Amino acid sequence: MKRKSNIELSRIMAIAFILLSHFSLWSHWQTDQQSSLNYLVTMLYQPLGKFGVYIFVLITCYFSLKENQDVMSYERKQLKHSFITMQEVWFYSFLIFGITWLFNIIQPSLGDVVKTLLPFISREYWFVTAYIMLVLLIPFFNVLSIKLNFTEHLSLILILMFFDTLSLVRNYTMNGYLASFVVVYFIGTFIRKYLKRLAFIKNWMLVTSFGLLWIIELISMVLLDRLNYGSDSVHFTDKLFAFLGATALFILILRSKTFYNKWINRLAKTVFAGYLLTDNPFTRHFVWDNIFQTFKFQYTPWLPIYGLGCVALIILVTIPIDAFRIWFIQKLNAYFQEKKMFQNKN
Repeated sequence: MKRKSNIELSRIMAIAFILLSHFSLWSHWQTDQQSSLNYLVTMLYQPLGKFGVYIFVLITCYFSLKENQDVMSYERKQLKHSFITMQEVWFYSFLIFGITWLFNIIQPSLGDVVKTLLPFISREYWFVTAYIMLVLLIPFFNVLSIKLNFTEHLSLILILMFFDTLSLVRNYTMNGYLASFVVVYFIGTFIRKYLKRLAFIKNWMLVTSFGLLWIIELISMVLLDRLNYGSDSVHFTDKLFAFLGATALFILILRSKTFYNKWINRLAKTVFAGYLLTDNPFTRHFVWDNIFQTFKFQYTPWLPIYGLGCVALIILVTIPIDAFRIWFIQKLNAYFQEKKMFQNKN
């Protein structure tokens, strides 16, 4: 069955959003006597990060809802899917550790070795850790989602969203990225069940909402920065507005005309590696400060365009790297299969 390229394109867009937010977040900006306007420009792409994360998760959750499916059978499939994702993370975790050590980019400690061996436990990649946790919970959540009617499902989303948003005022009772992903799961399954009933929400409303939410988040960041909140000035981009913005954009994607393009589908298979390569703790600052030297463009009008160019280049460079990873894993699996068959014959 051919995958719909508009959905695959949305995966690419989600990862591009995340990379653009990292351009704003991890670059070494000069903050001394920085004006509000310059802070806004340097942080322009920061709100896109959580939009991208939640869109990526929404795609998984939307297509996960299946009726009359055996829970434990589905769970076994989810375990297999999770292990494939973990293989990819381990590959890049080991690769980056080896290269950064070899070229003296890092002087590894015992803690760095543990992070490399256990990237999920150490929160080396919080996004992947929370995503795998959610994937393993989906078969059980589906039982509840299928039974809920429109009002019950919507009420549950609003309650969970309220609880999760409490973390913005430092109430950590239901804090953590998994909690946010659970909210996104129920939004995704709600859209799957009731997309037609949302037809009264016009496309122009969704586009306007997304744009306004982006602007509101930017304004909140500038205001909090002026109040000396420092790095916490981006704190309010994580929850309610990001849920709403990602939902608006995802509904637009679902309403878009379906098409098939093999190149887009192939790119969608490799683009996740762009996140893994650039958000590793050993590379996240090195990429932006040493390779792209983004700080040199801070006070130029070309900064937003340069950010787009950097992300486009990362995605393009990722293609051959991840193609090699896929080839390597296939060869490795073939070798073990042949070895197992040979042992069985003898």
